[in-house]
Amino acid sequence: MNQRKTKRKGTAGVLAALLLISGCASKEDTRLFENIRKESPELRTLQQTEKAIFERGDANETIVIATYLPEASRSSERFVVAVYPEERLDRTHAFLLNDEAPLSRRQVSRDTLPRRIRRTLPPWFVLYRLDFPRTDKTKLLLTIRNVRGEKRELAFYKGPKYLSTKPHPRF
Repeated sequence: MNQRKTKRKGTAGVLAALLLISGCASKEDTRLFENIRKESPELRTLQQTEKAIFERGDANETIVIATYLPEASRSSERFVVAVYPEERLDRTHAFLLNDEAPLSRRQVSRDTLPRRIRRTLPPWFVLYRLDFPRTDKTKLLLTIRNVRGEKRELAFYKGPKYLSTKPHPRF
């Protein structure tokens, strides 16, 4: 009987500690994100990167990796899009950001990109830079549509994704 009480007290103690730690951690989220931004540019880049796959049979697929570059331009929303295989992206692929067409779309050389981006993208992918009209929205929805009308939607956020998507407590 004493073992059961001890076990319950131990379990209750662990739960209380977890609640206390999680409550304290949420107050430090912004500071933690800022430290990550300063100390690890590759991690910051990966936090703003999403992948879409268009399948077409067994091993026949197109892979699209999009990276949002929030600090790259003050006049537009800029993305670097990597595509494999290269012949799978043509003018029939449509890119929209929050239902807006890109202002520009051009193929870029790997050498023109910052090192932190080059290190996160496979070298055999073809790279494009997309510039979209600037928006005040926090959530950015990049829609990619292929020639067969299939579409993939990738969500990006201005600021830390974790802070933008986590539920806020209601009291």
